[in-house]
Amino acid sequence: MGIEYVSVDAEYPMCCPVILCDICNKQLTREGVALRMESSTPQEPKRSPLYFAHRGGCYSTISATLEDLYGSGWLELSDNLKDFMTQLAHNFNTPLEHEYTQYKLT
Repeated sequence: MGIEYVSVDAEYPMCCPVILCDICNKQLTREGVALRMESSTPQEPKRSPLYFAHRGGCYSTISATLEDLYGSGWLELSDNLKDFMTQLAHNFNTPLEHEYTQYKLT
């Protein structure tokens, strides 16, 4: 899971939500990307797991790993995580119009 609560610092135990890279486990900021599986039938509602990675070496590693495990079809969700967070916040307050089926990974 890419979103976790982590301590702000060692002396103050307050935790804040952050997005962590699925490769290096360090915090993602604007340079991060989210990856999702592209649906082969866009008309059918799907669910897809999300993976988060830094651009560069982490992105290359996770892209190769996903392609080896599941085949091609993984795409960047957005150019930066700000767009992703805006969409996530919008969908938190807006109910989905229909149910989605679980995407079947091999």
